[in-house]
Amino acid sequence: MARGRGGGRGRGPNSNSAGKHQTKKGPQIPEDEKLWRRISQQFADDDELWSKSWTNQEIADLIINGENLIHRFSIDIKAEKTFRSGLDEALALGRKKNERFTSLEDKMFKLVKPEYVEIIESAVADWKAFSSRHAQKGGTSLWGRPPLRVGEELESNDKSSQVSYVSEEDAQRYSLLESVWLTDLMGQDYPKQFTLMPGQRIMSWGEFSLLKESRFIAKRRGGMRFPEAEPAMALLLVSANHWNAEQLLDSRLLARRRANANPFPREYDQSLSVNAELLKEVDAESGLKEGRTDLRHLPFVTIDPHDAKDFDDAVCLVEENGVQTLWVAIADVAHYVTPNTSLDAAARSRATSVYLPHTVLPMLPPRLADDLCSLREKMPRYAMAVAMKLDDAGEIVDVSAYEAVIEVKQNMAYEDALDNPQFSEMFTLAKKWQEKELRLNISNAELRPRIIDDQITVEVKWPNDATRMIESLMVATNSAIGHLLGAAGAPLPWRCHAPPDTPEVEGLNAKLGN
Repeated sequence: MARGRGGGRGRGPNSNSAGKHQTKKGPQIPEDEKLWRRISQQFADDDELWSKSWTNQEIADLIINGENLIHRFSIDIKAEKTFRSGLDEALALGRKKNERFTSLEDKMFKLVKPEYVEIIESAVADWKAFSSRHAQKGGTSLWGRPPLRVGEELESNDKSSQVSYVSEEDAQRYSLLESVWLTDLMGQDYPKQFTLMPGQRIMSWGEFSLLKESRFIAKRRGGMRFPEAEPAMALLLVSANHWNAEQLLDSRLLARRRANANPFPREYDQSLSVNAELLKEVDAESGLKEGRTDLRHLPFVTIDPHDAKDFDDAVCLVEENGVQTLWVAIADVAHYVTPNTSLDAAARSRATSVYLPHTVLPMLPPRLADDLCSLREKMPRYAMAVAMKLDDAGEIVDVSAYEAVIEVKQNMAYEDALDNPQFSEMFTLAKKWQEKELRLNISNAELRPRIIDDQITVEVKWPNDATRMIESLMVATNSAIGHLLGAAGAPLPWRCHAPPDTPEVEGLNAKLGN
C-alpha cells in the first residue's frame, strides 16, 4: 500500500529526480555553440589560436588543461569518458553545420572568431529582411524589378501595414543580385561582394544559403511558375535592359556548354566546318555516271514555313498516260555523312537540329545543313526519291525508290500553296486519305518563340490545309517505304497494334472538336 497515489519511490516532494524530467523553458543553446563559447574563453584574443587548425584531441587537451580538469579526471575515469564523448558529439555537430566550426581535411577544423560570427549573423538577418520586403511570401507573386530609387515607396501586399521606403542599402543589394544572376546564367564566378563575410567566401550559415536565397528572390520577383530559377533570372535581366534577348540566349548556351549540360555549342566544330567548306557544288553529271537516276525534269517544289532556312523534302504530283504518280524526295544526307567518321560522330551526338528564337543549332556543318543538303530551288541536289503510283481511287498500288539527282523548281511557303490551283489535285488526294484515316484529330497550335525588337515573343501558328496536306503526304510515304522494305525482307522496326474502335474514336473527336 506504500506505493499508493503520490507515495511511490522517488515521487516525494523533495525528490531530486523530479527536476531531471522538467522541460527547460526558453530557447535552448545547441551543444556545438555551447562548446564554441567554452573554447572561446580559452582562446580569448589570441589570434594564433583562432587561426590554428585543430583536432578533437587537441581541443580536449586544451580544455582539460585550461579548466584544470586533470585532477578531477584522475580520480573519476568515467567523468573523463563522458567529457570526451560529449566533446566528440558536439564537434561532429559543429563540423556538420559548418558555422562556428569550419571543417577542413583530415578531420581537422578551425573556429570562427566571435566578431566574425556577429558579422555573418547580421548579414543573414539583413538578407532575410530584404527578402521579406522585396520578395514577400504569401499573396500573389511579384513581377519585374522592385522600386530601386532611394526614398521611393515600397510595394506591399499588406495594405494595413506601415508604408516603407527604399533604402540605399536595398538598392545596392538588388544591383548585386542582378550581377549574381548574370554570372549564374553565364557559368562564371560570383562577385566577391556576394558573401556573408567580407573578404571571405562564406555562402551559407546553418540552414541559410545565400545562393538559395538569391534564387528564391528571382523566382518570386519573376512571378513565373517554373521550378527552376533560371527563367526568372533571364526575365528580370532582360526586363531591366541589362542584356537584349539574343545576348542572354547566347550566354546561356555557353554556360550550359561549359557545365556539360548541353551538347549543342553555339558554333559547329571548326575542323569539321572547314572540311565541309571544301566540298564542291553538286555535279549532276558525275552523279548520273555513278548510277543515280536523273529526275531533274520533275516539277518538285518544297513547301515549308515562310521563314525556313533549309529545305529537307520536296513533292510533286504528275500524270502520265492517265496514271498519277506522287513523288516525294528528301535530301540524301548519307551521301556526305559516311558511317564511323568524325562527322558521323558529331551528327550522332547532336541527333537533330535545334531551332531557337534567335538561331539554329544544326546537326550538320552549315555548308551541308544550309546548302548541299538543302533542296534549294534551281540547284541540282542529290536526293532519295520515292515514286508512289496511284489508282483511280487514289490508293497507292506501286512503290519505287531511287538514288536520284533532282532540281527543285520553287521553294514555297505554306501560305503560297493555299488556294493555289497548281496544287488542287494534291489537296484533293490528301483530303481523300484524311477522310479514310481513323485517328484522333488533335490540331494543336505550334508555338514559335521569336525575337522581335529585342524581346522574346511567341507566335501562334495554327495548322491549315497546306500543313495538313504535307503531313498526309509524308505519313503515306512513311507507310509506303515500310511496305517496300518489308516486302524485301529488310530488318526494320514496324509498329503493329489492333485498329482502334471506330465509335470511340469518333466520339472522342467530337468532344475534342467542341
